[in-house]
Amino acid sequence: VVYGKEMKKYINSIITIISKNKTTILFLLLIVGIALAARIVLLDKIPTGMSDDEISFPLVARSFFYTGKDLSEQWSPLSLVKPPVNIVTVFGKVPSIIFSPYFANVNLSMFSARFPYALFGGLFVLIMFIISKKLFSTKVALVISLIIAINPWSIFFSRTAYEAPI
Repeated sequence: VVYGKEMKKYINSIITIISKNKTTILFLLLIVGIALAARIVLLDKIPTGMSDDEISFPLVARSFFYTGKDLSEQWSPLSLVKPPVNIVTVFGKVPSIIFSPYFANVNLSMFSARFPYALFGGLFVLIMFIISKKLFSTKVALVISLIIAINPWSIFFSRTAYEAPI
Protein backbone atom coordinates (compact mmCIF):
# COMPACT_ATOMS: atom_id res chain seq x y z
CA VAL A 1 0.00 0.00 0.00
CA VAL A 2 2.93 2.33 0.73
CA TYR A 3 4.30 1.81 -2.77
CA GLY A 4 0.94 2.74 -4.30
CA LYS A 5 0.87 6.07 -2.45
CA GLU A 6 4.46 6.85 -3.40
CA MET A 7 3.73 5.98 -7.02
CA LYS A 8 0.71 8.29 -7.05
CA LYS A 9 2.84 11.12 -5.61
CA TYR A 10 5.51 10.47 -8.23
CA ILE A 11 2.98 10.47 -11.08
CA ASN A 12 1.34 13.63 -9.76
CA SER A 13 4.73 15.36 -9.56
CA ILE A 14 5.47 14.39 -13.17
CA ILE A 15 2.09 15.74 -14.29
CA THR A 16 2.77 18.99 -12.40
CA ILE A 17 6.20 19.36 -14.02
CA ILE A 18 4.75 18.73 -17.49
CA SER A 19 1.91 21.21 -17.00
CA LYS A 20 4.31 23.94 -15.81
CA ASN A 21 6.96 23.42 -18.49
CA LYS A 22 4.93 22.94 -21.67
CA THR A 23 7.31 24.89 -23.89
CA THR A 24 10.33 22.97 -22.60
CA ILE A 25 8.55 19.66 -23.20
CA LEU A 26 7.54 20.82 -26.68
CA PHE A 27 11.12 21.79 -27.58
CA LEU A 28 12.45 18.54 -26.12
CA LEU A 29 9.96 16.48 -28.13
CA LEU A 30 10.97 18.40 -31.25
CA ILE A 31 14.67 17.75 -30.59
CA VAL A 32 14.08 14.05 -29.89
CA GLY A 33 11.96 13.86 -33.06
CA ILE A 34 14.81 15.40 -35.07
CA ALA A 35 17.25 12.95 -33.48
CA LEU A 36 15.08 9.93 -34.24
CA ALA A 37 14.43 11.09 -37.81
CA ALA A 38 18.16 11.58 -38.43
CA ARG A 39 18.85 8.10 -37.13
CA ILE A 40 15.97 6.11 -38.65
CA VAL A 41 15.34 7.60 -42.13
CA LEU A 42 16.93 5.37 -44.81
CA LEU A 43 18.42 3.20 -42.10
CA ASP A 44 18.66 0.18 -44.40
CA LYS A 45 20.48 2.12 -47.12
CA ILE A 46 22.86 4.47 -45.26
CA PRO A 47 25.51 3.37 -44.36
CA THR A 48 25.74 0.94 -47.24
CA GLY A 49 26.37 -2.71 -46.48
CA MET A 50 27.02 -4.34 -43.14
CA SER A 51 30.20 -5.35 -41.42
CA ASP A 52 30.71 -8.74 -39.81
CA ASP A 53 30.10 -7.26 -36.36
CA GLU A 54 26.77 -5.76 -37.46
CA ILE A 55 25.71 -9.17 -38.69
CA SER A 56 27.00 -11.00 -35.62
CA PHE A 57 25.34 -8.85 -32.92
CA PRO A 58 21.75 -9.71 -33.99
CA LEU A 59 22.69 -13.35 -34.50
CA VAL A 60 24.27 -13.58 -31.04
CA ALA A 61 21.18 -11.93 -29.52
CA ARG A 62 18.86 -14.36 -31.31
CA SER A 63 21.04 -17.30 -30.27
CA PHE A 64 21.01 -16.08 -26.67
CA PHE A 65 17.21 -15.85 -26.71
CA TYR A 66 16.68 -19.38 -28.03
CA THR A 67 19.56 -21.27 -26.41
CA GLY A 68 20.83 -19.06 -23.57
CA LYS A 69 24.32 -19.24 -25.11
CA ASP A 70 26.31 -17.41 -27.75
CA LEU A 71 26.71 -18.58 -31.36
CA SER A 72 29.28 -21.21 -30.45
CA GLU A 73 26.78 -22.68 -27.96
CA GLN A 74 29.66 -23.21 -25.53
CA TRP A 75 29.46 -20.06 -23.43
CA SER A 76 26.65 -18.09 -21.82
CA PRO A 77 26.85 -14.29 -21.52
CA LEU A 78 25.29 -14.63 -18.06
CA SER A 79 28.04 -16.92 -16.76
CA LEU A 80 30.69 -15.54 -14.49
CA VAL A 81 33.50 -17.55 -16.03
CA LYS A 82 35.86 -16.73 -18.87
CA PRO A 83 34.84 -18.02 -22.28
CA PRO A 84 36.66 -21.13 -23.50
CA VAL A 85 39.95 -20.62 -25.32
CA ASN A 86 38.65 -22.04 -28.59
CA ILE A 87 36.07 -19.25 -29.00
CA VAL A 88 37.61 -16.76 -31.41
CA THR A 89 35.37 -13.75 -30.78
CA VAL A 90 33.31 -12.85 -27.77
CA PHE A 91 30.68 -10.21 -28.46
CA GLY A 92 29.23 -7.75 -25.99
CA LYS A 93 26.98 -9.17 -23.34
CA VAL A 94 24.74 -6.17 -22.81
CA PRO A 95 23.35 -5.82 -26.36
CA SER A 96 22.71 -9.54 -26.67
CA ILE A 97 20.78 -9.59 -23.41
CA ILE A 98 18.82 -6.37 -23.99
CA PHE A 99 17.93 -7.00 -27.62
CA SER A 100 17.37 -10.76 -27.53
CA PRO A 101 13.53 -10.51 -27.25
CA TYR A 102 13.47 -8.06 -30.17
CA PHE A 103 15.71 -10.09 -32.49
CA ALA A 104 13.85 -13.30 -31.67
CA ASN A 105 10.61 -11.83 -33.02
CA VAL A 106 11.67 -10.05 -36.21
CA ASN A 107 12.95 -11.14 -39.58
CA LEU A 108 16.60 -10.18 -39.83
CA SER A 109 17.34 -7.44 -42.34
CA MET A 110 19.62 -4.42 -42.41
CA PHE A 111 16.83 -2.22 -41.06
CA SER A 112 15.78 -4.58 -38.29
CA ALA A 113 19.40 -5.20 -37.26
CA ARG A 114 20.10 -1.47 -36.91
CA PHE A 115 16.74 -0.24 -35.61
CA PRO A 116 17.18 -0.88 -31.86
CA TYR A 117 20.60 0.78 -31.93
CA ALA A 118 19.13 3.82 -33.71
CA LEU A 119 16.33 3.94 -31.15
CA PHE A 120 18.83 3.87 -28.29
CA GLY A 121 20.79 6.64 -30.02
CA GLY A 122 17.65 8.77 -30.17
CA LEU A 123 16.85 8.08 -26.53
CA PHE A 124 20.41 9.08 -25.63
CA VAL A 125 19.37 12.65 -26.44
CA LEU A 126 16.62 12.41 -23.83
CA ILE A 127 18.96 10.89 -21.26
CA MET A 128 21.52 13.65 -21.80
CA PHE A 129 18.76 16.24 -21.37
CA ILE A 130 17.82 14.77 -17.99
CA ILE A 131 21.44 14.62 -16.82
CA SER A 132 22.32 18.09 -18.02
CA LYS A 133 19.13 19.55 -16.54
CA LYS A 134 20.21 18.24 -13.14
CA LEU A 135 23.67 19.78 -13.58
CA PHE A 136 22.80 23.00 -15.42
CA SER A 137 19.73 25.03 -16.36
CA THR A 138 16.89 23.95 -18.65
CA LYS A 139 18.12 26.15 -21.51
CA VAL A 140 21.60 24.66 -21.35
CA ALA A 141 20.07 21.17 -21.26
CA LEU A 142 18.04 21.92 -24.40
CA VAL A 143 21.14 23.21 -26.21
CA ILE A 144 23.12 20.12 -25.20
CA SER A 145 20.29 17.89 -26.42
CA LEU A 146 20.16 19.72 -29.75
CA ILE A 147 23.92 19.43 -30.20
CA ILE A 148 23.79 15.68 -29.54
CA ALA A 149 20.77 15.28 -31.83
CA ILE A 150 22.60 16.79 -34.82
CA ASN A 151 26.15 15.62 -34.00
CA PRO A 152 27.39 13.66 -37.05
CA TRP A 153 29.38 11.16 -34.96
CA SER A 154 26.41 10.45 -32.73
CA ILE A 155 24.17 9.98 -35.76
CA PHE A 156 26.69 7.70 -37.50
CA PHE A 157 27.27 5.40 -34.54
CA SER A 158 23.54 5.27 -33.82
CA ARG A 159 22.88 4.12 -37.38
CA THR A 160 25.19 1.11 -37.09
CA ALA A 161 24.63 -2.10 -35.16
CA TYR A 162 27.70 -1.85 -32.96
CA GLU A 163 28.04 -1.91 -29.21
CA ALA A 164 29.18 1.75 -29.11
CA PRO A 165 25.72 3.44 -28.90
CA ILE A 166 24.73 1.29 -25.94
